[in-house]
Amino acid sequence: MAGSLTGLGLVAHDRGDLTAAHDYYTRALAIEERLAPTSLAVAGSLDNLGLVAKDRGDLTAAHDYHTRALAIFERLAPTSLTVAISLNNLGGVAHNRGDLTAAHDYYTRALAIFERLAPNSLTVAASLGNLGVVANDRGDLTAAHDYYTRALAIRERLALNSLDVAGSLNNLGNVAVKRGNLTQAHDYHTRALAIYERLAPDSLTVATSLNNLGFLALKQAPDVRRGALLLFLRAVEIVEAQRGKIQSAEARALLAEQHTNKYTGLLRAHLALNDLSAAFATIERGRARSLVELLAERQIDFRADAPEDLLKRQDELERQRSITYASRRRLDPNKSDAGVRDDDQGAKLRAEIERLAREQRDLTAEIQRKSPKFAALQYPTPLDFKRAQAALDPGTLLLTYFVDDEETFLFTVTPDDRRGDGERGRRGDGETGRRGEQGNGLRLYRIKVKAKDLRELVLEFRQALAAQGAVNRRGRELYNLLVRPAQALIDQAERVLICPDEVLHALPFGALVTSPPAPLLTGEGSGQQRNRSAKQRLPSPVRRGAGGEVYFADLKPLHTIVSMTTYAELRHVKRVPVSPRPPVPASPTLLAFGDPVYAKAGDANARGLNFAPLPGTRAEVEAIAKLYGKQASARLGADASEANAKKELASFRLIHFACHGRLDPFSPLDSGLALSADANNDGLLQAWEIFQHIKLNADLVVLSACETGLGRTTKNEGIIGLTRALQYAGAKSIVMSLWSVSDESTAALMTAFYSELKKGTSKDIALQRAMATVRKDPKWAHPFYWAPFVIAGEWR
Repeated sequence: MAGSLTGLGLVAHDRGDLTAAHDYYTRALAIEERLAPTSLAVAGSLDNLGLVAKDRGDLTAAHDYHTRALAIFERLAPTSLTVAISLNNLGGVAHNRGDLTAAHDYYTRALAIFERLAPNSLTVAASLGNLGVVANDRGDLTAAHDYYTRALAIRERLALNSLDVAGSLNNLGNVAVKRGNLTQAHDYHTRALAIYERLAPDSLTVATSLNNLGFLALKQAPDVRRGALLLFLRAVEIVEAQRGKIQSAEARALLAEQHTNKYTGLLRAHLALNDLSAAFATIERGRARSLVELLAERQIDFRADAPEDLLKRQDELERQRSITYASRRRLDPNKSDAGVRDDDQGAKLRAEIERLAREQRDLTAEIQRKSPKFAALQYPTPLDFKRAQAALDPGTLLLTYFVDDEETFLFTVTPDDRRGDGERGRRGDGETGRRGEQGNGLRLYRIKVKAKDLRELVLEFRQALAAQGAVNRRGRELYNLLVRPAQALIDQAERVLICPDEVLHALPFGALVTSPPAPLLTGEGSGQQRNRSAKQRLPSPVRRGAGGEVYFADLKPLHTIVSMTTYAELRHVKRVPVSPRPPVPASPTLLAFGDPVYAKAGDANARGLNFAPLPGTRAEVEAIAKLYGKQASARLGADASEANAKKELASFRLIHFACHGRLDPFSPLDSGLALSADANNDGLLQAWEIFQHIKLNADLVVLSACETGLGRTTKNEGIIGLTRALQYAGAKSIVMSLWSVSDESTAALMTAFYSELKKGTSKDIALQRAMATVRKDPKWAHPFYWAPFVIAGEWR
């Protein structure tokens, strides 16, 4: 039975049906582990599951599967072909992770075994092809061409017109493109596509082949470029069809991340045809889709539909995750996982966390499959330009960034009330501003900065901020690159909504320095309300710093979002019914947590956490609570507990956490807020717990803690961490931090922020004014003290 299931899995995998392949392989593995644990059959199924995980983009799971398989093979059949196959598979994972040295080592070891035991075989051809890919990525085109040609000769002799032959043809086509031989490249890629279409129609390999031909067409004459659009469109449609078969939102995101180049190709094809609206829609189509779908799923109570046995499995899985996370934290309580020593115990705990994460994804998918409501769920479609424009409030300017390997794109969108304003198709500081339809509110600026260079610029800027060093030069450079091209539109806007991409998620836009400085004006302070009439807009009053500099945060109130589709969804998140709670104030508005009790390292209740006390947060919470009087509930000391947070959060409109934050870039859903512990809770309110258990009715959640706006950054989904979890839970806006904050200056900033909110000031202007207030104190003039906080979500 297991053998038959494996055979069906292989067929499904070759057809490109990754969901069916995973199901077949998983069922086969369950039988093999029951009847022949640690056997060669088990290792084979682990390798198969690793290949599916790799194709889905889950490289962590793939590495784990292949490593477990290799250990069995090396114990039971050392120096065998099966060992070489596992080495090859691990090489593929290392390559996808960008570790070319490790990939070359795995592939070379595998080739040595293949050539000794199966000379001139298809397995030898596979190893040669893999080494060719590494050589190609290293820029050694001569070696790459040699490896690929040798592999193709073997494959054409032993398996003519097979999928393996198509793979070699694709590889040779890529080398031909780099060598500038476009005619030869077109021939190779066309032959490869014909094979894929016949043997594996609508598979991801077809999508990749279409993508290759699409990029090739973009390099040629205008009449040929038009055909690129159809190639890219079909490639994206195939990826989205495969993605739609996956029930886990996280697994869908991983697959999409592996195929972002299909969306990049489609974007470039639309730009080649000067269709800005379609290019903008392509960005929305490929961005934050999983988060949007999670927001839609939020309305379904899966626990109400799930069978009892699945709920028991869920509860047990959560118990195991809590224990394992705490065990890993005990390895080094002062560091996030990125700094934990990687000894045998640490490696085992990492592997266990990865296993539990995979089990959670599989269990979630099973619960969803058995939910009748899930079957009827309709996911929101990505917004096109017109609907995105309609979602903007009057006076709001949208800046949407797309970071590509060779350049960065900035799309600006103004709402309908701004049609015709400003300079259409404006060119700025050397960047090309390409316009769309006259007066439609959409413009494009192509910024000549590569992704690699942009990452370095942002990293240098953040390092200077962290060291409280000189930031003006780099701040001006980044402003001129990223913002100044749209200056005419910014000058007319009342507020700016920023949709960042890649490394820009970690960039504090408010700390960028305008250059040349904006004119110094008098007035009541930055961000005051202005007449919304397009013909009567007043210039923004700004304040200069001690050195005469003007920051972006001085010019306009700012807020951020991962996509306009997400923005629209967050604004329409349905409120959840509040179940009976402990008594709260008659008109509950604000719930604030501060000065939690932290156990000392070594205490039985430390649970692997070791945080210094934060007495300043008590004064911060007391000052904020005083502003709201009876409408506020302050939870201080032992009452600032994880247990109280879980019980009370759904009852309040404003929620404030003044505490330590814990960032875990390796396992972002382990990131959390450090509150007081009790007998049943370790005190760390983690992102995964928020996803599982917390429902909010909050207009605003403020995370007055360190690095709460960071996590693992993905090309498609943005930052995965606390912010994402709170948005899923129901928060319409989140104030979060981009670095470790100062306790004293943060308390002053938060008090000023809530003072403005209490007056009825909008969130974005309240934060802008709070920053200006903090900067008045000379010891806090540096952006390190006032610029770490940003607003994600609604501005109102």
